[in-house]
Amino acid sequence: MEFDAAKKLIDSLFKYRATGDDNIFKYLIVKPEYNNDVMFDFFGGECTLYIDLMEQIVSYFIEKCKEFGYSDWLDTFRLGVESNGTTASEPKVRAFYEKYKDHLLGSVSIDGCKECHNKCRVDINGIGSYDRTVEGINIIKNITGKLPINKQTFCKDTMPYIKKSIEELYNMGYRELPGNFDNISPDQFLTPEESEQYYNYLKEAVDYVIDNKLDLKWSILYKAEMLVLFPGAFNKPICGADGSILAMKWDGSLYICAQLSESFILDKSHEVCLGNVNTGITNFELLDKLRNDFDAVFDYECFSCPFKMSCEPCPAKNLLFTGDYSRFKFNCGTSLAEMRAIFYMIKRAKETDYPYFKDLLEPLDQRWPDGLPKRNYLLYKNTDKEGSN
Repeated sequence: MEFDAAKKLIDSLFKYRATGDDNIFKYLIVKPEYNNDVMFDFFGGECTLYIDLMEQIVSYFIEKCKEFGYSDWLDTFRLGVESNGTTASEPKVRAFYEKYKDHLLGSVSIDGCKECHNKCRVDINGIGSYDRTVEGINIIKNITGKLPINKQTFCKDTMPYIKKSIEELYNMGYRELPGNFDNISPDQFLTPEESEQYYNYLKEAVDYVIDNKLDLKWSILYKAEMLVLFPGAFNKPICGADGSILAMKWDGSLYICAQLSESFILDKSHEVCLGNVNTGITNFELLDKLRNDFDAVFDYECFSCPFKMSCEPCPAKNLLFTGDYSRFKFNCGTSLAEMRAIFYMIKRAKETDYPYFKDLLEPLDQRWPDGLPKRNYLLYKNTDKEGSN
């Protein structure tokens, strides 16, 4: 990204606040609770390879805050840095973390134990990055006084390591482990047999958490939270892809989500681009559809499933698989295993009087006292690839 593109976007932001009239931000949804909240989220690839540009962008924002007298933004702005942690030892990167530690929401992707992490995260020479990632985590922790936010991703090759990964990351000090199974790669969609395997690995992890009474919010509990917070059906995105967030690609193109850019969805980018930082937002039809006319369409096996909300409705994923951001596509094998694991955790928690996360587990137990409806399990096992049964 050229600095000029970021500069124009920041100028547009300040013009919007000062006058209420500009060609980008006036078209977005500004939620009342976020009026004094600005966050820059840097990601890539490995964004810290361009640490000089990141410093230039943040410094310019601070300069504009002082120029306009916006002390609230100056005090409360936040910086998301999505990193693999391997560059944290470099002097410029360390200096950036040190300088902005009070504003930092650093995130480091560590999938779990060494065997798990190194299955997928390797460098150009095929060498696993686990040791360098852990070193980076410790550097960031020493600078900021807290562990960076963790992000786990599991796949077919790494699901046998879920229990061990939870054990090691908990011992590292993590008490929150948001994560998900790879639901973007088509070759990671689970067959019924693979779904059963995934469920059994999740059961091992549930047993470990329950038997050791770990106060740990991990991926299964995040799924449970979705069911508690959003118990009904949905008909529009809940992630900010309704126009309440804005993503800019390296060339200045604007999107409602980073994953709707051509960096992720190659030949379909023209369908979802909002405009450009130079011309402003021009694709009003897209904004209007996402806000007011978003008719969710489900595959046969998903239509009546009561657990749709746990599948993280994602317009970008829909577009990738179906060509339509409103036609939902889920990895049902993954979701089914995770739902079964939630109900297994509810059962184990009741049997052992597990003291944590009752605010998530008890409402689900009250709503589904008999556990996972057998219909959902049988429906998936008996449905062919086209969903024609």
